[in-house]
Amino acid sequence: MIGKVVGGILILAAGGYLGVSLSAAYRRREKGIAGLIYALRVMKTEIGFCESYVADIFCELSERLTGEFADLFARAEAMARDGVKTADCMSRAIEASAGTLCLHPEEIRVMMEFSSQLGMSDRKRQLENIDKTVELLEEIRGSAHEETVRNAKMRQTFCLLGAALVVVLLV
Repeated sequence: MIGKVVGGILILAAGGYLGVSLSAAYRRREKGIAGLIYALRVMKTEIGFCESYVADIFCELSERLTGEFADLFARAEAMARDGVKTADCMSRAIEASAGTLCLHPEEIRVMMEFSSQLGMSDRKRQLENIDKTVELLEEIRGSAHEETVRNAKMRQTFCLLGAALVVVLLV
């Protein structure tokens, strides 16, 4: 009898943990988009006021950010220091990091469009490009937040209810 109770508690705990871990992916995406917006705002400041070289901006971002985004900008910096064109640095870094980033294809597409214009025009147009990209990412972040609110609790609930169903069927 005690074995059944302990087993039921373990199954419920596993179902709850599964629900929390599945819903964490939604929150991670939302935080990732916010990290990109932050990086673009830093880039805008560096380009607009400091007139820094792009390799130096990538270095600054790789030091300020954490996780996969720090790696993304570190890759871009390494390529920029090797003499690769600015637009290609960012595009290649995004392609190389796409599997590890917590972003959906929509965000990756927006960043690829942004990177294709990076370093290809004067400072004013680059700042406009950054503003446009930040605006698009803000819209995406809003829809990602709605998706998180809608789906995160639902996944937690379904996993817990599934675990409860397994417990009922086993008892």
